[in-house]
Amino acid sequence: MGPDCLPNIFIIGAAKCGTTSLHHYLDQHPDISMSRDKEPCVFSEPRFGARQAGYEGLLECSAPHRGESSTSYSRYPGDGDAAARIHAAAPDAKLIYLVREPVERTIADYHHQLARGYEQRSLNDALRAYADPENPYVTASRYAFQVRHYLEHFPLSSLLVIDQCELRDRRAATMREVFGFIGVNPDFRSAEFEVELLKRDDYFERGSLAWRLRESPLARGFRRLPLRHRLRVARMARRVLPKEERPALDPALETDLRDFLMPEVEQLREITGKPLAGLASIVPSVA
Repeated sequence: MGPDCLPNIFIIGAAKCGTTSLHHYLDQHPDISMSRDKEPCVFSEPRFGARQAGYEGLLECSAPHRGESSTSYSRYPGDGDAAARIHAAAPDAKLIYLVREPVERTIADYHHQLARGYEQRSLNDALRAYADPENPYVTASRYAFQVRHYLEHFPLSSLLVIDQCELRDRRAATMREVFGFIGVNPDFRSAEFEVELLKRDDYFERGSLAWRLRESPLARGFRRLPLRHRLRVARMARRVLPKEERPALDPALETDLRDFLMPEVEQLREITGKPLAGLASIVPSVA
C-alpha cells in the first residue's frame, strides 16, 4: 500500500453515537471510499478488538476521498495517542466526531462491550472509577478532553462535531453539512440514507438465546443478504425473542457521573460554537 492510499477522512468516534451509520452513508458517495473493515484501528492500540497493520485491501485507492471509522481514536489516553499518529501520517485529514448525551453513551458503550464478551464486571463496578483517565467508557464521553487533544495537532477547521440527534432526526441536512465539510457534492442523496445501523436493540447478550441463534449456520447464511433486508427481518424477530434485562446504574453514581461530565459538554459547545441540543438533558442548551 502506497502513501497515496491512506485515508484522508477519519470518523474518530465516539462509540455508540451513530458512527456505523455515518460510515455506511459516506460510502454511498461516488467520490468517497470508506474502509471495508469499519474499524481497522491502525493508529491506536485498541483494548476492545484487534489492530490492523495498514489499509491494504480496505480502500479504493482511486477514490479522491478515503475514510475509516475507528472509535478507539477517541479513547485517549487508554487506547494510545491516535491524534498524534494520524497527524504524522495524514496532516491534512478531515476529522468527524459524533457525540450524544454522555451518560447514555457511557452506559451504551459498557453494554456493547459486555455483549461482545470483553467486559465481565457489573455496570456499577465498571463505572465507579469514573475520574480515572484510563476508564475506557467514561474517558470516551469526555468530549471536550478528546477534542482538545486533537486540536493540539490539527486546526479547528479540520474537525466537524456532529450531534447524533441531528444525524438521526435531520439526516438530509446533516449529510449535506458532512459532504460540504469533506469537499464533495453536498447534494448527493441515496436510498441507503434511510437505513439506521446498529441501534441499541441490535445487540444481544453473549450466551442468550438470541446470541445462539445469531451464531447458527442459518444465521451466517442470512448475513449474506442485502443489509436493508437483513435489518428488517432481524428487527421483526427481536420483537418475539426474549429480552435480557439491562442493569440500571446506581442513582448516586449516576449523579456523580453527570456532575463529572457536565463541564465537558459546556466546553465542547464553547469550542464548536454549536448548541448540541441532543446533549441538553445534562446541560441546558444555550439559545
